[in-house]
Amino acid sequence: MSKKYVLKEFKVDRLTKTPQPIKGEKIGIRDQQRLEKGDSIYIYFGNTHSYVGQTKHFLERYKQHFMPQSKFHLQNYKCVVMSFGQLITRNSLDDIESQLITYIAADGKHKEVLSDNSTVGNSIIPYTEQSLVESDFIIPFWKDLYDCKYVQTPNIDVVRNSILFKYSPFHKLSTIQADIIQEILQDKDHNFVINGMAGTGKTVMLTNLAAALSKKNPTKTVAVIVKPNWERTAKKIFKAYGDKDIAVFTAFKYIKSEKHYDYLIVDEAHRLRRYYPKSNNVLNVIFKYPAKVAEERGTNYDPHANELLKIVHQCNQLVLLYDPSQQIRPGDVTKEQFQHVIQQNNFRQFELPIEYRINMQASEHGYQKAFTGDNFIIGIKAFLGIGKPDTKFYKELFRDYLVNGEDAYFGICDSIQDLFDYLNDMRNYDPTSQNRVVAGYCRKWVSRNSDQPDWVEGDDHWNWNSRLEDWIDAPNSENEIGSIHAVQGIDLNYVGVIVGKDLTVNDQGQLVANPKYYYDSYGKFKKDDPHPETFDRFIKNIYYVLLTRGIDGIRVYFEDPKVEKLFKDFMGIK
Repeated sequence: MSKKYVLKEFKVDRLTKTPQPIKGEKIGIRDQQRLEKGDSIYIYFGNTHSYVGQTKHFLERYKQHFMPQSKFHLQNYKCVVMSFGQLITRNSLDDIESQLITYIAADGKHKEVLSDNSTVGNSIIPYTEQSLVESDFIIPFWKDLYDCKYVQTPNIDVVRNSILFKYSPFHKLSTIQADIIQEILQDKDHNFVINGMAGTGKTVMLTNLAAALSKKNPTKTVAVIVKPNWERTAKKIFKAYGDKDIAVFTAFKYIKSEKHYDYLIVDEAHRLRRYYPKSNNVLNVIFKYPAKVAEERGTNYDPHANELLKIVHQCNQLVLLYDPSQQIRPGDVTKEQFQHVIQQNNFRQFELPIEYRINMQASEHGYQKAFTGDNFIIGIKAFLGIGKPDTKFYKELFRDYLVNGEDAYFGICDSIQDLFDYLNDMRNYDPTSQNRVVAGYCRKWVSRNSDQPDWVEGDDHWNWNSRLEDWIDAPNSENEIGSIHAVQGIDLNYVGVIVGKDLTVNDQGQLVANPKYYYDSYGKFKKDDPHPETFDRFIKNIYYVLLTRGIDGIRVYFEDPKVEKLFKDFMGIK
C-alpha cells in the first residue's frame, strides 16, 4: 500500500555541506525540486541527541545549520531524516513537529531532543486532516524510524503511556490552558494562582509554562517546585526536552538553598507545609527562628511560619497550581494561610474547568452523553461530602458495571485480589497501560523494617510501595499497593482503589473518618489539638485523590461493609 508521505535519509556531510543519500540513491529532478521548496519535517540524529524541525526550504535550512552564527550546529549529528507529503502542510506542521518531539523524547533512545519549536504553551489549532495525520503519518512514520533503528520502541502505544509523554512540555493544551499561559507570559506585574481540581491538567500546564517562560526569556532564571515523589521525574522530563536550564526543587530544598529565581512555578501548592509540631523534625528546621529571636521568645519555632510565606519572597514572579480538595495532612498550609498570602502579594487567579481526562465506553442505558469526567468527579465528591451538596449528577454512571461488566468505567469488587485481577485483565487488552492498586493509609508499613507483608488477604499478600520517588517505574510496582504519597499528582490508565477502614459510617449514618485505622503518623493531629471535622476532610480528600487517578477505568473494594452499603444506597445500586 502506498504511503501519504515520502521519507528521505541523508548523511550529514561536513565537507560538501550538502545532504548525501545514505543508501547511495540518486536524487531525481522531482526530489531535488521538493527538497528545495515545500513544507517538510526533518530530524537530525546523533549518538545521544536529536533535533526536530520544520521548514519550507530544506536544502537552504540544511546549509544554514553549518553557519557559525547558527544556534544549532551539526557536529554532533550523523544523519538527517526528512519527510514531505500530502499530510505535511502549513496547517499540520506545528502539530507534527510537537508530536515527533514528544514521541522521540519519550522513547528514550536519545538523552535530549532539541528544537526551535514555537508552539510551547499554545494549543494546536484544529485542522481538517488532524485525525489522518495521526493514523496515516505519525503511526507509520514511527514504524519507519524504528525499522531504520532511529528509535528503540516498536510500539508507539508504549511511548504514549510513558511519563515523559504524558507530561511533555509540548503536550497539546486546551484553549483555556493555552490562554492562561499566554496571559501569564505577558503579565510582568502579578503573581498567579491556577485553581483546578483533579484531572484538569495542572501538571501539564506546569511543564508547558516552565518551557514557555524559559524560551521567551532566555536570560531569566526559571525553577519549579514539585513533591518529592515527582522530583526525579520532573528533572528527567526537562532534560529530555532540552530544557536543562529549568531547575527542579522540592519546597524544602528550594528554601534551604536560599536561591532567588525570576520565575517560580509550584505544583501541588495545596501540599506546601506550615509549621506543625507533629511533623517531620528534619523538615521543620526551615521554620526555626534565628538563635537570638528564639532566645527572646523562648521557643525555637515560628508557629506562623509556612513554606508559601518563604518562597513568595524567593522569586520575582510566582505561579501556584492549587486544589484545596487535595490537602491531606495537618501540616499542609491551611486555606486561611493560603488566602492571606494571596491577598498580600498581588496575585491574579485563574480557574481551570473540570475536564477530567477519562475514557468511557458507550452504555446500553442511553446515558453515555452524561457519562463524562466532570459527572464522575462530581459524584465522587458528593458521596465523600466534599462537594456542593446540591450538585446534580447521573448516578447511572456508577451502576453501569451491573450491565456492561468490564466495559464499564466504574465498578465495585469483592476483594483486593479482584482489583489485581481486573488490572491484569485490562493489561491483556492494553499491554502498554499503566495500572496500579492504591489505598488509603489504613495499614502499618511493617515491610519497611521486616520481612512481614503489609497487606494480607487469605493466602495472598502484598506490600506498600517500595519507594516514593518515581514509584510507577519501580520494579515490581504492579504487584505492590501505592499510598497517597506515591501517586498524588500522577495519572494511571486503570486503577484499583482499596477504601480502607479509615472511613466508616457512624450511628447517624454519616460517612466519617476513623483514626483507629489510619497509620500516617504525620497525618494525625496532636492529642491536645483534635479537629475531628478537619481530620474527616483530610481522609476524604485522600480518597478523592485516589478515586480520580484512573483515565480508562477504576474498580473499588470497600473494606468496611457499612461504607459499601452506604455507597450503593447513595448511588442507587441494587
